[in-house]
Amino acid sequence: MTNKIKRIYHTADWHLYSNKRHEEFIEAIELFTQSILKEQSKLNLEYKEQLIVISGDLFHDYNIPSNEANLIMINTLDSLAKICRVVIIIGNHDLNHTNLSQLDTITPIITAMNNPNIFFYKESKCYVMDNIVFCVYAFLEKNIRPYRIIYNNESIRIHTYNNLSPKEMLKCNFSDDIKNHQQNYKKPEYKYLALYHDPIVGISESSINLDSGIHDGRDVSLKIFNDTDGGLLGDIHKHQCIMYGNTPLVYPSSLTQPTYSESATKRGYISWDVNTLNWKFHKLDYTYMRCQFKVSSFEDIDNNKEILTNR
Repeated sequence: MTNKIKRIYHTADWHLYSNKRHEEFIEAIELFTQSILKEQSKLNLEYKEQLIVISGDLFHDYNIPSNEANLIMINTLDSLAKICRVVIIIGNHDLNHTNLSQLDTITPIITAMNNPNIFFYKESKCYVMDNIVFCVYAFLEKNIRPYRIIYNNESIRIHTYNNLSPKEMLKCNFSDDIKNHQQNYKKPEYKYLALYHDPIVGISESSINLDSGIHDGRDVSLKIFNDTDGGLLGDIHKHQCIMYGNTPLVYPSSLTQPTYSESATKRGYISWDVNTLNWKFHKLDYTYMRCQFKVSSFEDIDNNKEILTNR
């Protein structure tokens, strides 16, 4: 191992719209960029000693981004990749739910950019980068635990397995990809970090208001994160951490504020110390906020006594 990653900047849920709110998105990216540059300078980090991880939902409008949105995304990723390497996983807003065989929105951009410092992980398996083993729970594969299927001495994916005949299925050999990697990439020298985009058991969320309540569906058992050291999660827009034993599973918050029902002020990203796996939430102060106020009378407005309810 020649390089060791020391710091990860973990962000998710950018929600770049196709035809609106582009100025808001650009401001959020600029604030994010300036903040990680300050961290880089303060810690005196070299290019390959740090990493940006985007845990899904780069776009908002599923598989119909506009040309303008694509250009903004290309410029954004290109700019970030000049600071450090970038790792991306897919989110539920980055594809067509009604036709999962249709190509997602991120693949064409990554393919066209052909940037060796941008990595797009879209399969449920383990990816090794320096001193980190990224354990990807791919949304396109229903967030199943990283796996390996061997058929006729070749590795196949779950969609190929599902198209085999019953007799062919019996010839397949299944194995846990995390445990496979732990035979060659030993802890604690290597950190095993889960990349995942979806809710999990115990999160604070609801289908109506993403910043309050308890999630009422699609609950995923935390046991799928066995053998991992930390989780860099996305999908839930409220920043929170759920501890699974000694494993922190962290949602960084959405980078922008898609709806009025969400917090207007608690937006930002997470920085991870890879050695200790301690993490810190960095709040970003935006110009663009969608605020909800409670007033008892018109006099409250005149007297500046209105109460911000989605702080």
